Amino acid sequence: MALRATEKQRSKRPGGVTGKGFMPGQSGNPGGRPKVVAEVRALARQHTAEVITTLLAIMRNPEHDPRARVAAAKEILDRGYGRPSQPIEGDDPGRPMRIKLVWDDGGLKGS
Repeated sequence: MALRATEKQRSKRPGGVTGKGFMPGQSGNPGGRPKVVAEVRALARQHTAEVITTLLAIMRNPEHDPRARVAAAKEILDRGYGRPSQPIEGDDPGRPMRIKLVWDDGGLKGS
């Protein structure tokens, strides 16, 4: 006999990071992102052209500390192309990492 949607929902265990989690249809962040974050982001974006110009000036000036020039160049590349991906390696860098996830009565466990 097939379970109806409401019966399936009731039989589900709460999830989330703590295992106490949220029931289906319940948000983990009902208030959304804080408005201050959006305001700061908008303010920073108003100065993007000036910031890039400043970084370019630092990068191109041979009188600046070479570390500052490299840091400026890195920031420019990160803004233009995104940060490079970081590979994850296990104990043996020559072999791929194996991750096994097992679901049992105790919840999700890694091994």
